[in-house]
Amino acid sequence: MDRDLAALTSLLPIATPNNGGKIDVDDLVAATACVLHTDSSIRPSLGLVALDILRRVFGENAVNTVQRFLGIQTRSVQLADYQEISINGLASFVDIRGKTILEVGSDEGGNVLVALEARGVRFALGIDIWKRKDWFRVLSKKLVQAHGDVLSLPYRDDSFDVLLNIATFEHIHNLDMTMREMHRLLKPKGIMYAQFGPIWSSAVGHHIWCHLDDQIFRFDDPALNPLDDFDHLLYTRKELAEKLAKSWDARTVEHLVRAVFDHSHINRIFHHEICDCMRQSPFEVLRLEKSWDISVPSEIEQRLRDRHGDRSDFSCAGMQIVLQKGDS
Repeated sequence: MDRDLAALTSLLPIATPNNGGKIDVDDLVAATACVLHTDSSIRPSLGLVALDILRRVFGENAVNTVQRFLGIQTRSVQLADYQEISINGLASFVDIRGKTILEVGSDEGGNVLVALEARGVRFALGIDIWKRKDWFRVLSKKLVQAHGDVLSLPYRDDSFDVLLNIATFEHIHNLDMTMREMHRLLKPKGIMYAQFGPIWSSAVGHHIWCHLDDQIFRFDDPALNPLDDFDHLLYTRKELAEKLAKSWDARTVEHLVRAVFDHSHINRIFHHEICDCMRQSPFEVLRLEKSWDISVPSEIEQRLRDRHGDRSDFSCAGMQIVLQKGDS
């Protein structure tokens, strides 16, 4: 098992091929299946008891992981609404049965990957650039999660049938370079699917998600959101600090202003810039549409356009994008 695990590790995004070449995804698939090969004769006779203890102590996700290792049918995972919408949206454009999928920005529990497995994928790799560089998890014979940057994956051209991005595009910097690399990784006629938001040019596009001591700040919860809609677009750094100072102490104000204007977890790309990038990419655009909007009062709309121009749709908070690679 240690030897098999070492072989698998060498094929993941955390490593670079020794010969400087690119990895064949079929090798990754085969190595994963080898690592997860389990002789049923050595399964513990008290397995069900052990699973019940795991469930009570560590929760359902831990049980699902162990069951997948043992080849036991798992219970269905609980997806967030936006994940369910995205998977259904993907399925409306491509039959994912028997396909190899790269998920860029894989969720912590691997729930999206598990849902893809239930729908019959051949193999799915989920990568997350925010994890430690030595991080990876084998979820089943068909599912792996690992640290990885889509701009530097070690796989050959035309490796994957589908690239899936859920709540990811608002975080990706160098979006034009990313689109070219995604195009390289996709097989001919492959589909790139993205569902994401909030976009920087929308009401809550600041995407504030931070904490200071015991204070928690969240863009998606009005009770925890310290900003009014569009504050990040209507005020300069200095002006926003002055506004926040009416409600918060100086240390908190500095923390919030830095979270809005400096934190690298969002890309601060406007709606029209995203659209331009998709149209200028090597892909054919199949769908480029609003999936989540927030109404904009007319007075605010005029202030936004006076400050930022007329090209963006400021009501567009989230988008669904579907692109296809050509057949050659």
